[in-house]
Amino acid sequence: MFCLAPLVLLGLASTMSVNALGHSHNTTNADGIVVEAMTCEKGIGLDAKVSTAGLYGVGLQYGVTLYEEGKISLTFLTKAGLSYTDKPRKELPLQGQFEVGGQILVGYEDFKVGLEYWHLSNAGIQQPNIGLDMLVIQTGWRF
Repeated sequence: MFCLAPLVLLGLASTMSVNALGHSHNTTNADGIVVEAMTCEKGIGLDAKVSTAGLYGVGLQYGVTLYEEGKISLTFLTKAGLSYTDKPRKELPLQGQFEVGGQILVGYEDFKVGLEYWHLSNAGIQQPNIGLDMLVIQTGWRF
């Protein structure tokens, strides 16, 4: 069932120099501020991201509450969708590609702190298919 309990997060993204396959490479800097909006943090929902580095994503997510007691919660989310870069990059030779990721959210009532892994790749449609990997540290609020 689709859920609606909107969550908005603001964070800092740091580009990783080792891609999802464990290969080290000189990475194009995609560090920046990321704003993320979700329809919810539990169950099936939608997710959208905008980065000051010119990266954008939209997709589906599924969240599972791992721990909840009183006002404290711990949630894990998996994500998959489509992404766009406003300029070609060596890691992303196409401007449109796929995205996958995972996120951990720690909450106190409606306040959330999160850590997200965000992977963008063209899935081998065009070579080179290095992909771009980022870690995003976030904080936000559920409405």
